[in-house]
Amino acid sequence: MTNQDQPNTGETMPAAHIVECVSRSISTDRTTAMAVFKIADGTKFAMTLPVGGLKQLQTMVNDMVADAQKAEINPGMVAIKRPKGFAVGHSPNMRGCVAITFDPETEAEAIYVLRDADALQLNKAIGADVFGRMTDAERRKTFGAQSGLLRPGASKLILP
Repeated sequence: MTNQDQPNTGETMPAAHIVECVSRSISTDRTTAMAVFKIADGTKFAMTLPVGGLKQLQTMVNDMVADAQKAEINPGMVAIKRPKGFAVGHSPNMRGCVAITFDPETEAEAIYVLRDADALQLNKAIGADVFGRMTDAERRKTFGAQSGLLRPGASKLILP
């Protein structure tokens, strides 16, 4: 992106062409977030903002990714996260939906709301993936003496 291509947003600093995300941190007083980037000339550039602005920044970045995808531009790799926990529930205010919360009650909390039919389809797809790559011995080890499991794609019960 050249300076001419940039939208006019009033007074702005000169553009820094980021080539790598280096690190991120939250200040010890928990009020400021910082991200460090490597720019095209090899130097590092630090960006700070109040922690309260992180969700707004995340929304802006998500919107930029969506804009790139609409323009059929590959926005890069998907970020893979491994949650430490999850919860499933529903709200009486949202009938016909289920909420899946990853890392509940933490700063990393992420909530996804699915229609009931989509949640059941997701459940079926996850089950098919997990059971499809397990051996009979792994199923017995994982599920022990629990009741028989229906093997996805098969019409018979697999008993441990």
